[in-house]
Amino acid sequence: MSDDLKIFRELVLWLFETHEKPWEYSNEDAQLIIDGGNLLNNCFTTDAELEAYLPSEDKVTANFDNRYFYLNPVTVGQIMVPRIQLRCDFGRNFPEIRCRLELFLLDNNADIQSLGYRFESPEGQGAHAMGLHHYYHVQMIQPPTAESKIDWLPERQPAFPIDADDPVKMLLALLISLYGLEYLGEVLKEAHNIWQLDSYINKLHYTKFGAFEWYKIIQVGDPIRHDEGYKISSKENDFDAEIRGRYIGCNIKGITSHAYDALENEKKKIYP
Repeated sequence: MSDDLKIFRELVLWLFETHEKPWEYSNEDAQLIIDGGNLLNNCFTTDAELEAYLPSEDKVTANFDNRYFYLNPVTVGQIMVPRIQLRCDFGRNFPEIRCRLELFLLDNNADIQSLGYRFESPEGQGAHAMGLHHYYHVQMIQPPTAESKIDWLPERQPAFPIDADDPVKMLLALLISLYGLEYLGEVLKEAHNIWQLDSYINKLHYTKFGAFEWYKIIQVGDPIRHDEGYKISSKENDFDAEIRGRYIGCNIKGITSHAYDALENEKKKIYP
């Protein structure tokens, strides 16, 4: 079994096993959405059910048809209930992955509304489209509970590129979109038994950003007789007030990190 197929399969099963089941959500609003929307029809209820529908070495294609599984509710901001539907084909050099992410939420009148996105793999470079969507991307889809098709919904464009070059990273991108970057740490900690999953996570560009730093230069005198550059670790500080007290009438302005690095070493300061 290929690494991508093995880890994709195991990650989907891990999500199903560890996320709350929709019939026992602990969040009250999420449970209201499930109960009020009658959303449990065709829902996978056991590991064995889901596993039979997932791709494998012997069956590289998979189609959930109208089956789906639920993830934990999104509880940051508006409460949302996410569910997943998959179609896969690992029998080609770029595996075909079509993942429907459907979201259910309550509006201000406590009515259930829905919206959706599809996370998809590269779609080819044929003569007709010329590679229009030949990259991992996300597009909008028709709301799953809409009574009729919304004819103005932009389902074709925009198609948003995502930080992925294989099915596993695409699924990780979906999880980040729902639960934030810190959720990757939880995945690493709790899903440590999934072989080589950490190597996929460590290759994500999302994880390459360090802490924020700000750069400023102070200029004293006219003409300038003294200047210093400062690297500042927190925007919430008393830097400006302290510097203006130290250098009466000085000018303080922001600079780029490149401009700071180009200063002479004796002029580089770190605050605090």
